Amino acid sequence: MMFKRSDLIISVVIPSFNRAAFLRNNLESLLNQTFPKDKFEIIVVDNMSTDNSKEVFDEFEQRALACGLAARFINEKQKGLLFTRHTGAIAAKALLLAFIDDDCLCSEGWLDAVVTAFRDFDADAVGGKIIVRWDQEPPHWIKRYEGCLGRLDLGPKTRLIGDKESIYGGNFCIRRDRLLECGGFNPGQLGDYLTGDSEIGLVRKMQDRGWKIIWAPDALLWHCQTVAKNATEKDISRRYYNNGISSAYANAKKNGVNKIHLIVEIVRDCVGYLKMYLKNYVKFILNKKIEKPDFRRYKFERALLKGRMKYNWRLIFDTKLKELIKREDWING
Repeated sequence: MMFKRSDLIISVVIPSFNRAAFLRNNLESLLNQTFPKDKFEIIVVDNMSTDNSKEVFDEFEQRALACGLAARFINEKQKGLLFTRHTGAIAAKALLLAFIDDDCLCSEGWLDAVVTAFRDFDADAVGGKIIVRWDQEPPHWIKRYEGCLGRLDLGPKTRLIGDKESIYGGNFCIRRDRLLECGGFNPGQLGDYLTGDSEIGLVRKMQDRGWKIIWAPDALLWHCQTVAKNATEKDISRRYYNNGISSAYANAKKNGVNKIHLIVEIVRDCVGYLKMYLKNYVKFILNKKIEKPDFRRYKFERALLKGRMKYNWRLIFDTKLKELIKREDWING
C-alpha cells in the first residue's frame, strides 16, 4: 500500500460515553504521538454523554489546532458501540481507520507502528498490544482474567495472525474500504439486545475472505481500569455472560437458526452447568476446603453457559432477534 506525502493517512475514531476524565488523558496521549500531526485526524463520536465530555474535547481541540492536528466531535444518538464506530468510519477522511476506546492511553509510537505495519505488509487490518493499567494495585486473582478486560499479547514479532487468533476492538485498525466491503463490525449491544460478537465477528469475516490481518506489538496502548469497578467478581461474571451470548450468536450465524439444534444446545449447556455446579459442591463436601480461585472459575464459567442458554432460548421465540442474526451489512445504509 502506497501513500502520497500530502495525503491524510489515518483517522483515529474514539467512541465515547460519559468518560470525560478518561477521554482527557486519551486525547493527551494522541497529542504526544511521534507520527506527523498533519497526517492524521481525531474523531470523537459521543453517544449522548451527560457529563462534561464536550468541554474536555473543546479544550483539547484548541491545543490540537495549534499543533496542526485536526479534531472533530460528532454526536451519535443511536445507542450502541456499533453505531458510534460506524458513524466515525463514515465521517473519516483518511484511507485507514484506527479504532480505540475512550479509556485507553496510546504509546507515543502507536500510530507510527500501525502505519508501518500497513505499509510493510500491505495489510487489510492491523491490531496492537493492549496492557491493562489499574488505578491502584489490584487483587492478585484478577491477573488471570485480564483477557476479559481487553489485555492482548500475541508475542513480540510483527506477523500475520493465525486462523484461531483475533485482534481486539480497543486497538483495531482497518482499511476504510475493507470495513465497508464486509459490512462493518458485527453488532454488540443494540438497545435491550446484546446481539452479537462485535469485532471478533469482523475478524472472522475478514479471515473468511482471505484478507491480511497483521499483529503489530509495537502498536501499544494501555487500557485503563479501576479496581473498584473492574476488579470484581460481579464485573468478570458479566463479561463471561456476554461472552456466552457472543458464542451463541457466532454459532447461530454459522449454522443457522434451527429450533431443534437450539434445543439440543440448551440441553447440553444445562447439563454442563449442573455438572459444574455439582463438581464444585462435591469437591467442597469431600475436601472441606477448596481454593477460592476454583470457586471463581466455576462461577465465571457458569455465567458463560447461562448467557449462552438464555440467548439460545430467546432465539427460539424472538422474531426480532432472528432478523438481527440474519443481517450481514451494518454500515452501508
